[in-house]
Amino acid sequence: MAQPLIAAPQDFITEKTPDAFHEPQEIRCSFRTEGVEALRYFKSEKNIAQLRSLLVAPDFYLSGGGDLTFKSYSVRDSSCQVLQDWGLDVPKPVIVETVTNKVVTP
Repeated sequence: MAQPLIAAPQDFITEKTPDAFHEPQEIRCSFRTEGVEALRYFKSEKNIAQLRSLLVAPDFYLSGGGDLTFKSYSVRDSSCQVLQDWGLDVPKPVIVETVTNKVVTP
């Protein structure tokens, strides 16, 4: 189940998908993160390689508001955590980026 959640999270979206998700990118990010977490119990060379590739995954969700919004990369974060829990030395990926919402007027 973990592999399809990571590879094709859109296949799991149904009319019963919680309304808490407002954007398709939030759903994709959440489902892929769940797939990564499911792999935690299946350490293998194949899964190590897959999780390493996800350290630069583009999936993010937005939070915050006002003048600042944050891009949170939960797929990267979970992948890093699982790899570290398996005792592997991995570089810390970018987990959060700050986006300025301020409109600059001339």
